[in-house]
Amino acid sequence: MSYDVLSQATEVYAHADEKVFGDLTVAEFDAVHDAIDNVTEVGRSARSIEIDGERHDLEAVLGSVLAAVAERSERQNADLRRRQKALGVGTG
Repeated sequence: MSYDVLSQATEVYAHADEKVFGDLTVAEFDAVHDAIDNVTEVGRSARSIEIDGERHDLEAVLGSVLAAVAERSERQNADLRRRQKALGVGTG
């Protein structure tokens, strides 16, 4: 968001209770429109992550990471149980 757009949007917001929507100038309306577009884009970006230059859905990436961690933990736990059994220690 450019400084000019932010400045205009801030000015419109500061005087929002003094104007009705239909009384906005074209520049004020454009500033509000640009601010809404920027907020929408920031919201989309907050739910995504960039990996190797490509955007991915954050929930999908987190799901994959958590599944990989759980699988690795299970393999490590199985290996630990096997070693304990070989040493004759542990509960099982």
